[in-house]
Amino acid sequence: MTFIKSAVGFGDNFYRAEYAKAAAVSAEKKKPSLSENPSGQMSGKPTLVGQEVGISKASVRSGFRYKDGDGGRKKRSADQPDTLSSRAVADAGVAKAYAHAAAHYVFQVYPPDVPVAPESTLGRWRTQLDHAFKSPGFLEWAKEQGLDTTGLALNPSTGELTGTVGDKKQTFSLMDTSGWSDVSNTLLSIAKVIAPGRDQTLNYPWPEGKVPMFEVSRFYNQPVLHTVLEATAQLKKLEEHASFAFEHMTYASQRSPDALQEQKIALGDEANTHALITALERQINDVAGKINLSRVNVPIHPDSTYFNESEEPLGEVSVADLLDAYGYHEPKNEEAARNLAKTLSFDLEHRAPTVDKGYAPVLVRSSGAAVLGADSQTQIRQIVAQWKAQSTPVPPTSQAGQGADSLMGRLVRKLPDSTRQAIKDSPAAALDALIRLPDAMALGKKIQEDLGGIETPTSAIEYLSAALALDLDPAAGRSRHNLAGYNVYGRDSIGATPSEITKRFTRHLEGTVGVERAPLAARILLSVSAPEFLANQLPPNIVYGSHLWLNYSVEALRIEKQVPGGRSQGPSATPDVRCCHANEVHTSQH
Repeated sequence: MTFIKSAVGFGDNFYRAEYAKAAAVSAEKKKPSLSENPSGQMSGKPTLVGQEVGISKASVRSGFRYKDGDGGRKKRSADQPDTLSSRAVADAGVAKAYAHAAAHYVFQVYPPDVPVAPESTLGRWRTQLDHAFKSPGFLEWAKEQGLDTTGLALNPSTGELTGTVGDKKQTFSLMDTSGWSDVSNTLLSIAKVIAPGRDQTLNYPWPEGKVPMFEVSRFYNQPVLHTVLEATAQLKKLEEHASFAFEHMTYASQRSPDALQEQKIALGDEANTHALITALERQINDVAGKINLSRVNVPIHPDSTYFNESEEPLGEVSVADLLDAYGYHEPKNEEAARNLAKTLSFDLEHRAPTVDKGYAPVLVRSSGAAVLGADSQTQIRQIVAQWKAQSTPVPPTSQAGQGADSLMGRLVRKLPDSTRQAIKDSPAAALDALIRLPDAMALGKKIQEDLGGIETPTSAIEYLSAALALDLDPAAGRSRHNLAGYNVYGRDSIGATPSEITKRFTRHLEGTVGVERAPLAARILLSVSAPEFLANQLPPNIVYGSHLWLNYSVEALRIEKQVPGGRSQGPSATPDVRCCHANEVHTSQH
């Protein structure tokens, strides 16, 4: 976020210092044994409360019970709390195992796998990755797709998952209609911590208790040996029982115990949501055509927000109570219940406009520390005016209108002809190209510096997007009901789809900015005041003014008002927003 001082740099230095201190203290300690349950994985799938006899009191309180072998894991987890000190001890053992594997790799054809203790930094994150791939939501989706989960390739940076379906390889993306984006949110967040590099691919699953050597190398930022001389020297050190340690812990704050705990909570919240969706989908009307969700219970995951914020531990809770806690109205018949289940299953996060695509959150954030004030907006307009004065004005043509001399109009002229010709059909792609023009990025950078904003990977784009919006409409962001003199929420919009309303707004702008640029202008202004109109792949049955639209728009506003990295209090308690991908809920359900 541009206007809030980043603590990432401080966090990395702090965790590096603490980690180094812990490593030094633990250097003389006995290395942890890898003989007992080296993978740290669950040895069985979770079982719902009451499905089997002989469940312990602790299992009943948690709502989940794991099969044989879990007791030892829980006991060791209690003996080994997730601290920098305990990680340092285990990481020293991984360092020695890696040194051994790297030395022998020089004499082998294929890279070996490295034993990784579950108490180590990589081991703990690997355990969460295992949990994510074994989550009920992912497994159910994979089964529906016919995806073989024994040989997957995941690219965390692009969000693409490749696997075998039938006898063919198939790649799933966040923009397809398979539902992959609806089940991958937390999984990808965990995978990005393990593999943060651009276009780095994780081949999954990994051997139990081990991680491929190259993944260990990248995670701990360690070089790979290439020569026989290097390998021989390292083997000699191993024979002499020399100590090994990873010198620098990269991405320290992102991999900290606190960060890991956040992902554990997110997985727990997703499990709760999946249980809720399953319960809603299974509802059947009684003879009176109604359902009673106060009599239907669902398990509560022990890592979830709901479990940890309850006054006393709960193994299960009624669907009615859970919906009430999440702020949803309780459906009264099976049709309404199934529609709500579809609503909860649809993830809007990957479909919503983002700061790196021309969205200007600095104009609409609810936090006073994050929103541009009137003085800052005036300063931006002054900087844009100076920028225009230094460039050659363009006389408007009869087709282009007065918009040719606007900031957007001047930048559009710098786009390739092919991109300009595609504005009408692909305004999102054209805007993405426009905000990345060298002149555009330089202007965004200048605004950020002149206003004293903090530099982030997207700060130049955020400031540029704010400038584009304010240049088109000086009142941008002040009212949702007045976008350059047009009200997208007016009575005339009732019964129309978001795409149709967007087309009407675009036509309204043609007289001001020109026919060619109107789709771009509409996208810029909508992103500021009505971003719910810009989500892609929306169900065609969502129309403005309907009960379904109400649910959708309320959920869509959550993602807009979140500070990046914050958490919503919805069913998944992650920064996602769930849209109403469902047939309209009939108001006659009561």
